[in-house]
Amino acid sequence: MHKTTYNLCIVLLLILGSNLVQAQQFRMGNKELTFELPNPLWHEAKVDSNMKINMHRTVFKREAVEVANRVLVIPNIEIVIEKTPYPLSSFSGMKQDAIKIKIDSNLYLKNGKLTLAGSKGYFGHYVRNNTMYKMCIIHCVYNGYGAQIILDCTADVFDEVWVEFRYFVESLKLE
Repeated sequence: MHKTTYNLCIVLLLILGSNLVQAQQFRMGNKELTFELPNPLWHEAKVDSNMKINMHRTVFKREAVEVANRVLVIPNIEIVIEKTPYPLSSFSGMKQDAIKIKIDSNLYLKNGKLTLAGSKGYFGHYVRNNTMYKMCIIHCVYNGYGAQIILDCTADVFDEVWVEFRYFVESLKLE
């Protein structure tokens, strides 16, 4: 097969594949939280539901990114949706306290825009096993449901992966 034809076939497969796996949605009351995964490197890795507390958790993982010291890093996007009686400010404060991270800045003011109605977002960091992690956290409350969305990876690849995280963040909508 000619190299140009082969490359064209690969590009078409990536485009078609990305359209099949990108669109996602989760119910929040009478609306859907919708988003798109950035590209075919992302896949759904885990789904947990606990109907006793009316909670749904889904984790998406990216194919590994190799850092300078040949360590492989797997970026994550985690979405947890649960019933909540709290307004956004209380829900967000409780979730921040529960995961014990240091908030560095507001998402809206730095590196991107958050257009999801009824939400707030933050950049933060934490250290686990002597490794620094950076993250973006988004909290959203709508019609008695709260969503916590965490995008994280090690600090050494966060800036590289931020382009993909930002694509995801900018695609978030309540419809």
